[in-house]
Amino acid sequence: MLSYGGTELCVIASIFHDWEHLSISTRERTPTWYEMEYVANLFFKENEIAVQFHVPAKDHVNIYPHVLHWWRTHKEKLPRPPKEYV
Repeated sequence: MLSYGGTELCVIASIFHDWEHLSISTRERTPTWYEMEYVANLFFKENEIAVQFHVPAKDHVNIYPHVLHWWRTHKEKLPRPPKEYV
């Protein structure tokens, strides 16, 4: 458990094959962007890329309704949009 601005954040870190994965949740609501950024800054270096995926609804696996995820891989370089757009 971590705390950000008085909110308890449950963070589960795991590795699946070539992917590092963080699940972030709160008891009452979905984490805010600022809470997600806080966790990412704790677990990832400043020069590392981590992503959140939006997959088709048919591929959702919702075990808990208030959880978001960070993913990171070292196996391949993820494509990025042009720098001026992010």
